[in-house]
Parts: sequence; C-alpha cells; structure tokens
Amino acid sequence: MRTLTLELILVSFLLFSIEGVALADGGVELNTGGDRFTVSSDASGRNEKQSSDSRGSKSSSQGGSTGSSGSSDRTASSSGGSKLVRRCDSAGVCQTCETPAASGLCPGYLNDINATGQQEAAPPTPEEIRNWAISVATSVRLPAPAVGVDPDPSVNRWRIVAVGQPLWLHDNSTSTVTSSAANQGMSVSISARRTRVRFDMQEKVITCTTMTRRPANADPKAKSPDCGYTYQRKGDRRITATATWQITWHAANQSGTVPMTRTSTRTLPVRELLAVNTRPS
Repeated sequence: MRTLTLELILVSFLLFSIEGVALADGGVELNTGGDRFTVSSDASGRNEKQSSDSRGSKSSSQGGSTGSSGSSDRTASSSGGSKLVRRCDSAGVCQTCETPAASGLCPGYLNDINATGQQEAAPPTPEEIRNWAISVATSVRLPAPAVGVDPDPSVNRWRIVAVGQPLWLHDNSTSTVTSSAANQGMSVSISARRTRVRFDMQEKVITCTTMTRRPANADPKAKSPDCGYTYQRKGDRRITATATWQITWHAANQSGTVPMTRTSTRTLPVRELLAVNTRPS
C-alpha cells in the first residue's frame, strides 16, 4: 500500500512539472525543466518526438540533428519524404518549414547559423551594391584643371600677357582616370572622363570640349580654332577653370554615371605694350 502511494505521488509530481506549448505546425513542445520535447505530426497522423537537453543537444526518434550555440533547429521526416524543420534563432523566434533551402535553413534565416555551424552573411541586395558603387565612384581622385595659355607669359622677358594677344587655352591635366575596388565579394570598376572645361576669364566665360594646342611656329596673331580668348583691357586677371567629369561605374550587372567637377585658378598679368620710336643719334 505504501509503495502504491509513493508511485502516485511521483506520477503527480511529473505531471505538474511538464509544461506544454502548442506549435504552429500542429505539434506540441513539452518542457520538463532540463529537457525539451517537440512532438509534431505528419500528413499521415503519425507522431514524432524530439528532445533537447539544457545544453542544446537534440535527439529524435526518427534521427538526430545537431545544434549550435544561440540557435536551434529540429528536423522530422514527413510522409512525402520531405523534411519538417523547426528553426529557432538566438532571440527565441521559431519557424517551422517543409523542404528547406539547400542551406538546410528555413527561409528568412540565411543570415543566422548555417548547417556547418558557421556564421553565414546574407548576400548584398541590388540597392546595397548600387549605393556602395556610387560611394566608390564619388571618392575617386580626379585632378584639378591645370590652366594653360599659349603663348605663356613666362616665355617673354616682361612675363606678361599683352592686351590684344590671342591666347590659346588648354588644361594640362589628364583627361581620363580608371579605378576599381572590392569589398566582401563585391567588385566595382570605375572609368572617369573629362567632358568639358569652363574658363572664366573675368571679361568673358569660355566653355571648351576640345582644346587645341598652339603650334610653335604659329602666326602671333593666329586665334585658337576651338578654345581661346583675347583680353581687351589691362589688369591682373584671375582665370577660374572648372572641369566637368563623367564617372561611369559597373558592379554586379548594374551600371550608372555620376557627374563631378574640379576647379582651380590662375592669375595672369595683362599689360599694354607701347611702341616707342627713337631717333638715331
């Protein structure tokens, strides 16, 4: 009689120690303190039981599955040969799916712990790739314009530009730049091209898409065919040159263009040359 009473007390204690939680897939998760059991039913109504201890290891009546710290998953076979996987992340959010992706995870958990227990980074979205590529494109180092004039005042003994002297304008810097970058499996190629240069001469603004250099044997009164200017008044003239660039980027089957500008200045001393007639002695 005493033995029967002790058995009844033990059974009652076990019943009150078990907590049951209904799962979305029709199964029940039982918590008995140190162990957790998941019972799910397949299409034929057969029940399958899985258990996991407090250290994160699992066992199943149909076959075991391993877990990793911070997340857990439980696998059971359905009648159609596919697998039911219940995946729980480190925040305690669980999901049950059938026939998971090749990674062995439910959809939406690709950035959680993968089948090998290693952290698997989610692939970048097209928008993330585009934003990164534009950021790289706008950080490319482009040269500032090198303001050039022909004939340059340094070639005459007065170091000046004469009023009425035709000047041939040009930019001595490079007109193309290429670059590339890579980051976390992504790569981007950059090509930049200077499209035009705007010369503010203080008397007038000249915009040039081509800039022909003055030949060494050119007539002193010859004017530039595409980019030139002749000062009409004397004074110190500050030339402001603004180069416009078109930067083209290509990354992961995407491409785009970004306009950018670079500016520099140069001051020219513009003076009048006077002819002086002298009578021989």
